Amino acid sequence: MDTLGTLLLLGALLLSPAEAQQATERRLKPWLVGLAAVVGFLFIVFVLMLANRIWCSKVRAEDEETTVRMQEAKTEKKKKNQKAKQGESNEGLELEEREPDEEENMRKTPL
Repeated sequence: MDTLGTLLLLGALLLSPAEAQQATERRLKPWLVGLAAVVGFLFIVFVLMLANRIWCSKVRAEDEETTVRMQEAKTEKKKKNQKAKQGESNEGLELEEREPDEEENMRKTPL
């Protein structure tokens, strides 16, 4: 108990009381304080939203749909390759193009 009393006495003597803030220091203008507060708030919100996006992200329906489409495309491509090897592909056939008649040209031109 004696050591506790001496520690309190030394602490009270060595630690000086807090001094009042002097008015000679440079202070920020009120509009600059407000601007700093808004920027700080927006930064905190940005960080929180970023953390939420990273940690709480779930697989979306669009992502699942995209992966299903990619898998279907791969299987179709494999089937086409197999058919091409067997000679059942229609890829080499092209439709015959014809030139438009004069009547069709007349219909398309404005009066």
